[in-house]
Amino acid sequence: MTKIGGCCSSGPQVTVQEISDDLAASPIPPSLCGKVLDWLCSKWDILDQVQRATLLTAIKLDVGESVLSIGDFNWFYDSGDLPDPFIASNLPRSCFSENISKHLDTSRLAKIGIRPLNAESWVSYIIPLTLGDAVMCGKVLKSIYRIWDYTGNRSRAVIYQKLQVACVPTNKGLQKPESTYTQEIKLFPDLPVIDQNLDLPTKWLSVIGMRVSVDMKYVLEALISHSLEWTNDDLLQYLHENAYALKKIDWKTLSEGQFFLPDNSNTRLRARDLFSPDNDLKSLGLPTIKLERFSFYSPEMKVLKCIGLRTFPKVSELFNDANIGLIDFYYPIYAHELAHNLAASHGAKHTFYMGAYIQSTLKNISSVQQAYLN
Repeated sequence: MTKIGGCCSSGPQVTVQEISDDLAASPIPPSLCGKVLDWLCSKWDILDQVQRATLLTAIKLDVGESVLSIGDFNWFYDSGDLPDPFIASNLPRSCFSENISKHLDTSRLAKIGIRPLNAESWVSYIIPLTLGDAVMCGKVLKSIYRIWDYTGNRSRAVIYQKLQVACVPTNKGLQKPESTYTQEIKLFPDLPVIDQNLDLPTKWLSVIGMRVSVDMKYVLEALISHSLEWTNDDLLQYLHENAYALKKIDWKTLSEGQFFLPDNSNTRLRARDLFSPDNDLKSLGLPTIKLERFSFYSPEMKVLKCIGLRTFPKVSELFNDANIGLIDFYYPIYAHELAHNLAASHGAKHTFYMGAYIQSTLKNISSVQQAYLN
């Protein structure tokens, strides 16, 4: 049997088993554990794996309320790495508390395979223990937020995956992050919203998967299925308030879908097939969007323009319109608008000449239309 130098002395040669038996029979306080680890680390390289495991299991720490075996530990807690009181008081059984680890040389601990507890390992340990307990889940979320800046991208990715369970306290019970909203959404009163008493930043909540706004796909599907009895005003207000969260594909869907009611009809149309609810446009029989409140300069109007709502008919639509006074009414306005657009792209010096040309052209169209209608 292998013989090694006596523990903490230069005494006679003894076997690993004899040292192991002696250590197991005499638990030591944490304050003396450092000397034992110093000796063990000095012999570490000449011991095989079985001998190492035997000695680690034999070293017992007397911490007052219980006796702990060094061999049962994989981690030690360092408040510098994870500065949070809730974490410090809810450590895995395989982790030394700071009250113990402060007596030990961390480089010695590392040599025998005991590492500093990291965020992802703590989250992996604590999440399964708190499932079903809203109070504890809330405390865990707050702790994760407090240590977030101390974690690297790899740890954050692991933590994100571990959190994809029903661990978020909401007004509808515990929910997964992806099913939880960071704040109440007025038009959706039945959605699960995180407990506001947690007072966690919206930006961070969205990082771990919570929703800031209702998924536009959900909104649009609900509109199509008529499960949402929204007015145009309701939809536009929602789009304006959540425009920052809309993706490119959402804007495309909005511009191509038939979601808006026109005046005097219950058939929804695309925004591009409707005109702004201007009285002059209405009097000409053009399909205008139905709105309770209307202003050319409102944020909602800006949204409508982004998805194709029209504020002026094309010349061809004027020509085909049955209203005999339409061209006479619009040609001065058209001349001004088209000339202005031309100036913006080709320079102001062309405005006067092109404006006169456009007016002349529209007058000719008016004459042709008169003859056609007569």
